[in-house]
Amino acid sequence: MPLHKKIKKQKEENLRKPLLASTATPGTNLLKGRAARSIQQSQQNQLNEVLPTGGAADPPSAFRASRGGPQPLTISATTEVIYNIEELDLLEEYNTATGDFIAQQAGLYSFNASIFFVPETDGIPFFVSLYIRRNGGIEAATEAANTGNGRISVVPSVSAVLQLQAGDLVDVAATTSIDGEISPLPVYAPYTRFEGVFIPEAE
Repeated sequence: MPLHKKIKKQKEENLRKPLLASTATPGTNLLKGRAARSIQQSQQNQLNEVLPTGGAADPPSAFRASRGGPQPLTISATTEVIYNIEELDLLEEYNTATGDFIAQQAGLYSFNASIFFVPETDGIPFFVSLYIRRNGGIEAATEAANTGNGRISVVPSVSAVLQLQAGDLVDVAATTSIDGEISPLPVYAPYTRFEGVFIPEAE
């Protein structure tokens, strides 16, 4: 068990011991009774500060965003994907204007991202690469290709588990070998999403 958790556990055990009992007998000065109650309240306040809220030592962190409207992708250019519809953001860490997730706390996080890409021209083979980046560096990548026959759209999807520090920035970027766009059609919205969740440390 990490040292800080051992210290917290010991402090909790100490604070759980029976609070100061009053030994006053009838006729004892009223001030002594008030002092005892004051000490009891102080101990209870300390206990409330130590005990975690909601059963977790760290505040929950989770977000999910999708894309509303088209976003162009240009051949050979690396484009940050902007998931501009926020569906969930417990700690307000995701920015729908920039597409950036900025961690408020250090720890382990799991991320998933995907897009529904449609090329401008039919019948031409192409590929689309999708990346999860941390502070500008690629941490995970995937590629979806199309031979130019039959279905023209592709749906690349990528995931990553990252150890983040508070303030780390995570985003999604894409490159393509053909001009096209992330589909604006609502029916394809579930295919274009970016989501992440904080993984609490095991006790």
